[in-house]
Amino acid sequence: MSSGLVARLVTAGILAPAIVLIVLYVPAQAFAALIGGLLLIGFWEWTRLAGLPGRPLRVLALLAQAGLMTALWWQLPAAQLYLVTTIACVFWLLALLWLRNPAFAAADRPAARLLKWLAGVIAITGAWAAAVSIRDGLPQGTAWLLACLVVIYGSDTLAFFTGRHFGGRKMAPRISPGKTWAGLYGAVAGSFPIALALGWLLALRGPQLIGWMLLAGAAVLMAVAGDLFESILKRHRQAKDSGRLFPGHGGLLDRSDSLLAALPLFATGLAWLLA
Repeated sequence: MSSGLVARLVTAGILAPAIVLIVLYVPAQAFAALIGGLLLIGFWEWTRLAGLPGRPLRVLALLAQAGLMTALWWQLPAAQLYLVTTIACVFWLLALLWLRNPAFAAADRPAARLLKWLAGVIAITGAWAAAVSIRDGLPQGTAWLLACLVVIYGSDTLAFFTGRHFGGRKMAPRISPGKTWAGLYGAVAGSFPIALALGWLLALRGPQLIGWMLLAGAAVLMAVAGDLFESILKRHRQAKDSGRLFPGHGGLLDRSDSLLAALPLFATGLAWLLA
């Protein structure tokens, strides 16, 4: 068994039960604060990858981000945070163009740093709003948030194994040489039976069930985009990992980059699907 697979299994074995307990049992306000705090760790890592110069400026950016999320929490109930997630979805669709030109904003210039910082503001805020709006703004929100996480991490696991087994043509060699088209096909194909089972358990039938399965497949594709986008930021900074939160296994962004892109799409789609 490879060291990479062992690291994945150990990390999943530690994080998965903790995430489930948080989603199931933490009260709404505490949940928003806890998820916000975790994502602020990710934002701190993002400011380094964005190239913001100096710790004082990064601290100022972190405080501004915390203030933005706090203001949104006080001004918008959870059921209306999908407005924020919609903005995040638009950003991630535009980010697909960035993936086609990974050298864009690679130069260490003020304009490039500003653009990457703003991208982080949208990505982190959108993921936070998505988690809160799904869990506390939808009927059976707790179950739906867990379902979204199972789809993303289940598909990611399938991508890992199918990519290792079949190998083949690289998907984005200039961004992430380890990713293959076989892995992507395995992830998307695997998302449909996972979503079918979860949707059936959550009492979806007919067109709603089909809509949920299509949403899951689209979210998996977006999750891959989130992973590749973080890889671009790391390549621009010549960094192997976003941080050192998980010894030998990178930072928070390294473990959540796929969720940053997928959760806003889930939140926005479910708000329409379950309306």
